Amino acid sequence: MAFTKIQPQQLQLPTFTSPSGDFSFTDLSTGVQINLDRELGGLVNFTHGATVKTRPIITTASTNSIADDCFILGGSDNEVTGINNVIINGSSNTNVSGNFNTLLNGTQVNFGASGQQNTILAGRLASFADQTTGAVILADHEGSTTNSTNHSLLVSFNSGVNFEAGDVNFNSHLKVDSSHSGIFSGNCEFPDTTVNFTGNSSQVNTRNLSVENSLILSDSSEAASQTYVDERVGFSLTESVDNNLTDKLESYSDITVNNLENVLTGVTAGVSDVFTGHVLTGTSVAYFVLQGSNFTGALQFTGDMYRAI
Repeated sequence: MAFTKIQPQQLQLPTFTSPSGDFSFTDLSTGVQINLDRELGGLVNFTHGATVKTRPIITTASTNSIADDCFILGGSDNEVTGINNVIINGSSNTNVSGNFNTLLNGTQVNFGASGQQNTILAGRLASFADQTTGAVILADHEGSTTNSTNHSLLVSFNSGVNFEAGDVNFNSHLKVDSSHSGIFSGNCEFPDTTVNFTGNSSQVNTRNLSVENSLILSDSSEAASQTYVDERVGFSLTESVDNNLTDKLESYSDITVNNLENVLTGVTAGVSDVFTGHVLTGTSVAYFVLQGSNFTGALQFTGDMYRAI
């Protein structure tokens, strides 16, 4: 059978179209050129995944619900709404809204209504009060906590917070809530600083407390150190209880008084008198003077009227 040779120019090719605009077609003299547009528009849905240089593209679980302009990386059962909000990992977070809020590895958190520029790092049941701005929560997955203060950091860990290596510097006030205590296991130094104690001053142990300026007690008075008293005043008053005092006195056979257990001692000023003892001596006589705010008494030492214990 004879064949008739047909030139390509004689072929009438069908018309190729791309309604989405994702493909461009060029009719060449010997065929048709098809190119994928490098700037695709509209929704592209890959049902079986996609890779870049054989590496998978980061995707999210189908259980996550994502509003436009928001993102979820990893995690499951999350819902993010609002504008420019981001969830990284985490699960069961359905109250992520507002603007420019970020959650990292949290569970069942709540960013409140209309909050913005807030961040939660970890935390379970961590939440912000409505319309909170610029705040941060660092929390564990044991308890629950709420930050209601704008531009603040709330840290909540049931097992405590440890700072290891390097100094921890506070360039503002350090406050301890009245229901808690500040405990220093080592020396506590306050260089060139005034320290104010507004609680019960009788509970302040200053054995290893070093203050280079002044120490203010709850009654607004300054506490004086032993060195200050010795150098400036010349003497100091200390309380030294001798539990064996009555036994020593009763050991003398000529002392028969049995009621010697009520020993008069000085205690804190304002509760009872602080008594000071003086020994006054002359050429042939000596007196022991006991002096207090409401009582002054004197005993004369003559002959056998004293006992050295």
